[in-house]
Amino acid sequence: GYDILILNNWAQDKSRSSRIRLASGAIMIGVNRDDEHITSLVKQEFPLVFVGRRKIGNGLPVHCVRFGYESAVRAVVDRIAPYADRSLVYVSSTLSTAEPTEDKSTFLHRVCSEKGIAVSDVSVADSATPESIAAVLSSRAVIFDRLFIADIFTPIFQKEGMAIGRDVFGAILEDDWTGTHPGWTAWENRRMELGALAVKNLIAFLSGRDADTEEVVLPIVERASTGVLAE
Repeated sequence: GYDILILNNWAQDKSRSSRIRLASGAIMIGVNRDDEHITSLVKQEFPLVFVGRRKIGNGLPVHCVRFGYESAVRAVVDRIAPYADRSLVYVSSTLSTAEPTEDKSTFLHRVCSEKGIAVSDVSVADSATPESIAAVLSSRAVIFDRLFIADIFTPIFQKEGMAIGRDVFGAILEDDWTGTHPGWTAWENRRMELGALAVKNLIAFLSGRDADTEEVVLPIVERASTGVLAE
């Protein structure tokens, strides 16, 4: 029973912030945003639901729907632990410092600490450096934060004659939404569920009700990188 108004990249045009107020409430998608204008909306208690955890202003109360990264990361580490030999390399991107990236790193380090697994952090931009290559090749277990980072190193493994699931084990902390990473353990694509949850929660708020849940569970899809052979 609600109409939809779509504003794309509205933060680049400050005049668009007034158009949001034409709506009963809003769902914010994306990690790049104009915090100044969003902060103003939050302070005025305009109904907002963020897709993914977001920090707005100086600890302002915000409602977010998010993926269950903690349980998903724990499941990934459980599957890699038998091959890790008490250490693994975690490769993230210098281009992403958003809250979801922060959360995945926090949970990974926490779980590995509990299990006595040492984590070596490696950061890359859009290509590998000799230092990052040496760090990744020195470990039997590696976890990539994003698909595109795995794309940087997979050809390097191939060049070195290293087979995924035999010489190197690991996972990607993302869903294979491109369908082009059949060898890597990742988690299921639950993006539709997360978007639907944002809509349901916003409508609940507009109806004077509380949200039932704020989190979408991420089941793990095991592949060769954690020793599971493709059928």
